[in-house]
Parts: sequence; structure tokens; C-alpha cells
Amino acid sequence: MDNINENYNKKEGKLQNYVIFPRQLASDYRNRVITLDELSIHNWLRLNANLYGSSTTSLSDLSNDLFRGRKSENYINKLILSLKRKRYIYYKSRSGCRGSFEVKFGDFRLPTGVVTSLDKYFNITEVRGEIVDEAVQKSEPIQNLPNASQRINDIRKDISSIVSTFSKGVQVRASNNDKDNYKEKDLSSSFKVETNLSEFKPKNLDEQYCLTLAEKLEEKNMGFILSSLKKYGRETLEKAWRDFQEQEQKTKIINRGAYFNSLVKKTYDLGN
Repeated sequence: MDNINENYNKKEGKLQNYVIFPRQLASDYRNRVITLDELSIHNWLRLNANLYGSSTTSLSDLSNDLFRGRKSENYINKLILSLKRKRYIYYKSRSGCRGSFEVKFGDFRLPTGVVTSLDKYFNITEVRGEIVDEAVQKSEPIQNLPNASQRINDIRKDISSIVSTFSKGVQVRASNNDKDNYKEKDLSSSFKVETNLSEFKPKNLDEQYCLTLAEKLEEKNMGFILSSLKKYGRETLEKAWRDFQEQEQKTKIINRGAYFNSLVKKTYDLGN
């Protein structure tokens, strides 16, 4: 009861010390866009943020304070990098750096009444699924390749073309040219057993996630989703599905499976 009294001013009738969390976090966790450990780090840092939506921390602090030293700093670093890629947080490039660093949050109400946004820290384009985190690129050696800017521009054009194509209901499965020439029977050839949705029996959480995706995409078999999981990994599927949902709110997507598979390929290209 004393704790409640400390945080509640009876005279003014309002809470004195609190932090607002977007409800989208719960939805993203249920849809497996964000993992439990990522959610834990996000929530811990947000709870410790100052009035201006910034939290100062270090890999060792996160390991000791949040996980009681049971998680390595290398693992913690992967988690915060993933949170940044998914645009839940922002921090400056830390390539080769140790020690404390500042983490910024969006959807944080400032004392002035203004709500913060992370958009200014990222390279925002028309289609939200095309967002590129330039700071993450700098922090990952694999991103520092020759002609990277031109490559990203080409990918953006491809995604814009995909959005235009599939929102008009063109009944094609994927690009049918010399560069990307593949068909359903080619992709599903490795999954000939129990590929129909009604017969498919998931053997692990990844396959269960793929089955859920296939149902939402109104697929008839599991070939494409399982092939994408094997080739690109679950993280790429989760990112592509998130972008798919955001785009679906803006325009009607007729050929859902074809559009999603194209997004998966472009998402993978953009991250590599």
C-alpha cells in the first residue's frame, strides 16, 4: 500500500512516476515478431529510461541486472542489434566499442507533451517494408560492401514494383525471368511428404510458425513456406510477415502468397 501511495498523488489525482508501453508489443510477441529475451531487454531499458525517452546501459549491465549473469555479453549484443533492426530501439553504431551507450525509444511522451519517434534515425521511404537502418549497416562488417548504396536502391525499386504488381492481382507466383526463375514445384521439391496443410504435422516451433503463416496466406500446401524457412531462416520470415501486414493495411493484396514470397526474398537481400 505504501508503494501505491508513493506513486499516486491524492491531491492531484494522478500517477507521479510511470512509463507508457505501446500495446503493439504484446501483439508482436504473440505473433513471434519479437522474442521473449528481446522483449525483456526492451521493457527493462524502457523502464529505466529518463524523461526524454533515453536509457544509458552497457552489455555487462544488461547481463548482470536483467539476466543475473546467465547470458553472455555476445548474446546480449545480438539481442539489442535485433531490436534495432526491428526498429524497437535506436542507438549509435557500436562497431568495436565497449562500455556504456545510449538507447532511444519511440512512442515516449516527453514532459512537453510531444511523443517521440524513431523515424528520424532511420532511412524512411514510402513503403514501410523498405526501411533501411543505415546505422545497423555500419555496425555489421557484412554490410560494408562495394556499391552497397546502388544495391539498396535497386532492391527498393524491386519492392516498389512488387507492391504495384501484386496489389493489382496479377496471378503469377514469382519473377519469371533469367535471374529469378523458379516455380512452386522447384521450391517444394525438398518437402514432398505431408506438404498439404491438412496433413502437415509440425515437428518444432519453427514449423508450427510456418503452418500459421501458410494458413494466414491462404496457401494450399507447405512447400513454399518450408523452402523459405530452410533457405532464409525464421527471422527473415518474421520480418517479411511484419512488412506484409503493414502493407496490407494500405492496399488490398490479391495474390497473398506470391507477394509474401517476393517480400521474403527482398528482405533477405536487404539484410545481406
